[in-house]
Amino acid sequence: SAGKNDVDNVIGVTFSMPLNIRNDYQANAKAENQQAIAAEASFRSVMRKQKYLIQASTASLISNKKYLGRWQQLMQGRGEHSAQLLQKQWQVGDLNTSDYLLALQQRAEGLYAGIELQAQFKISEVQWLLDVGQLNVATKLLN
Repeated sequence: SAGKNDVDNVIGVTFSMPLNIRNDYQANAKAENQQAIAAEASFRSVMRKQKYLIQASTASLISNKKYLGRWQQLMQGRGEHSAQLLQKQWQVGDLNTSDYLLALQQRAEGLYAGIELQAQFKISEVQWLLDVGQLNVATKLLN
């Protein structure tokens, strides 16, 4: 383009050259890839944690079941029978009163231990069900 500015002649030249720059979105792809890697690592971490949690609750459940089974086997029919036997021995004079009361206290402590074992087993059973994702079964046990 040409023209005049006051007294001077002015010539303007426009030059256009295409630049071969394309946005290949490499930065976006890299960022999304990093997010995917982070999400996968988080998922694996949660899975690993849940796996160890389930292993621990399974071991606890098995252990509590074993202890409860041993106690039940030991006490099989002895709970009521032992109370009757102690009372008979005390009534006929084979046991003095202090020994009788001590034996009754020990019997009560043994029965209480059994109740505690049964409670621990039930708690570990519910916890195991919750850990493995059986919420509906755990809810039925609690009701």
